Amino acid sequence: MFNDFIIAELVPREDGLWRVVLTDLTNFTMPFIRYDQGDLAEPVESPCPCGRNFPQLRLLGARSSDLVRLPNGGTVSALRVGIPLNGVPGVDRFQIVQESLTRIVARVVRQPGCDQLALERAVAEMTSQLPGLRVELEIVSHLPPNPSGKFSQFRSSLPATST
Repeated sequence: MFNDFIIAELVPREDGLWRVVLTDLTNFTMPFIRYDQGDLAEPVESPCPCGRNFPQLRLLGARSSDLVRLPNGGTVSALRVGIPLNGVPGVDRFQIVQESLTRIVARVVRQPGCDQLALERAVAEMTSQLPGLRVELEIVSHLPPNPSGKFSQFRSSLPATST
């Protein structure tokens, strides 16, 4: 991080993760002051290999909006949960939807020749990552974009939590 251009704060959350909140010191036209874009990170205590003395952080590869909530109060990155589906031959597109604290639906658009056994193994692997949740496979003909026109691989029907 370059603290002479950006001030990055790590704000603790109740679940033990840290939100990244940024203040940009160079944008005078449209200043960002304590801007929370939803990224999650953790502090890095070891010195940077480049020799600079700036504080470091490690992005966790997920945004707070991309976390699967577990019945025990924990969370798991939806990106990690979807990894088993990425490798299934014949899967055109998929979306993971958290319907409740105990139920996930993996909606999959298949291409001809999709490996059904590999799909079932992927769902079993997803289930093993999510203690207390049931993962159900749903084959669909298409997955529509969000109202913004973008496609999201994860969607949650749960009410938002405070961050």
